[in-house]
Formats: sequence, structure tokens, C-alpha cells
Amino acid sequence: MGAVLSEVAGENVSIDGNTSTSGRNRWFRIYHNLILLTVAAAFLWSGKAMLARTGFVPTPVMRAPSWTVQSIIVFMGAALAVIAITRIVSAFRERGQ
Repeated sequence: MGAVLSEVAGENVSIDGNTSTSGRNRWFRIYHNLILLTVAAAFLWSGKAMLARTGFVPTPVMRAPSWTVQSIIVFMGAALAVIAITRIVSAFRERGQ
């Protein structure tokens, strides 16, 4: 959740200068968002694989299914993918650069 919230707020250090108001070239921002999209795809892939293997194993203390905790990885991957795709589309719609 913290990665998603910091991306939305523009506070993620690794993607510094990634907003349309920054002085960076739009191709630089597109490149960074393609990297973010790759990370999101890795979260989706690994989260799906983890849920398939251990999603219905009960947690040690509460005995709730593990997917109640592990599904946040899939959510984070999906949210980061939406953010990256939105920024890529926004960068392609820019004019004058």
C-alpha cells in the first residue's frame, strides 16, 4: 500500500521527476513508467502464483485463509499498473516536446 500511495503522491524516490510538471523529457518519463509497469507485472505474476499455492492455507493465529493477507500483493501490482498506464497515456498526449 505504501508504494501505491507514494506513487500517487509523487514521493517515490526511485521515480523522482516522473510527473508531467517536472522538467524531465517525456521519453524519460515514459521509460520510467515502463519500468514501473514491469515491476507491477512482476507483483501480479508472483502474487497470483503465491495465491494459487497457499491462498487457502489458514493463517497460524487467526486461522483465516492466507488470501486475506496475500491478496494485497495482487492489489498493489494492479494499482501500480493502472498508475503507470495512466502516466504513459498522459505522456503520449502531451504536445510540444
